[in-house]
Amino acid sequence: MLIGLYSLATMVAASRMYTRDHWFSDVLFAGTLSTFVGRSVVHHYESGMTENDDATGLHIIPQSNGVMVVWRF
Repeated sequence: MLIGLYSLATMVAASRMYTRDHWFSDVLFAGTLSTFVGRSVVHHYESGMTENDDATGLHIIPQSNGVMVVWRF
């Protein structure tokens, strides 16, 4: 299933470049950013962290009306 999802994302990116809606650098940056955010959210849930943890660093916390990005120091 993962291969299918990555294939679909690649086809969308290729079609955006083919129709000249985006440059390669745009597609590369968006893919890198979305991969980082997705993996961060999965890591957040797999590690069992909650909003009340005192861990430092960047935290991405899904909310009912969006996403909250918090830097704790």
